[in-house]
Amino acid sequence: LHRYVDENGKSLTSEVTYAKLIKRRGWFTVNVKDILFYSPKERSLSTVGGALYKCNAGKGTIVDSGTTDTYLPQAVHQNFVALFRKITGLQYKTEIMVLSTDEFKMLPVIVYRLESFENGKTVDISVHPSSYMEKHGNNRYVPRIYLTEATGAVLGANFMNDQDIIFDIDNSKIGFAKSNCAYSNKKR
Repeated sequence: LHRYVDENGKSLTSEVTYAKLIKRRGWFTVNVKDILFYSPKERSLSTVGGALYKCNAGKGTIVDSGTTDTYLPQAVHQNFVALFRKITGLQYKTEIMVLSTDEFKMLPVIVYRLESFENGKTVDISVHPSSYMEKHGNNRYVPRIYLTEATGAVLGANFMNDQDIIFDIDNSKIGFAKSNCAYSNKKR
């Protein structure tokens, strides 16, 4: 178990879950099984669907701390934007969006379902709006998930927010444990 402190100072534990690394050398490549949106209003998960297989084509999906943002295949653009609109009533665009506090609270949690290190299982990694929407002043945000890759995907640093990541190359797995990375919780 992994210990962390939540935003209220409460000590919690999180189990480390492992996704399978597809390659033994080079990029940290994982297999995306699904991308889902969790709707806070409906309290339900919905798949983006469509051409998700494109995430695993070409270079595949890499977990890359050296890339700030997340890049998904163009082939999921239409479904991603349509599901975002269905859940929020808003148009997804990668330019400044003005959102009220209530609108921000209704943004979906994006769940990346990865192939687990354990055969036949999956690992769900949740990315909250505070990680994929970059704040630019009062009620102004820029989405930091781009739908521009021809094939493959890059899960960048914003995907890793609020996670401790364990790169276990020798055992061909990558571990994820919930963590609180807020600077306000760091001791000076």
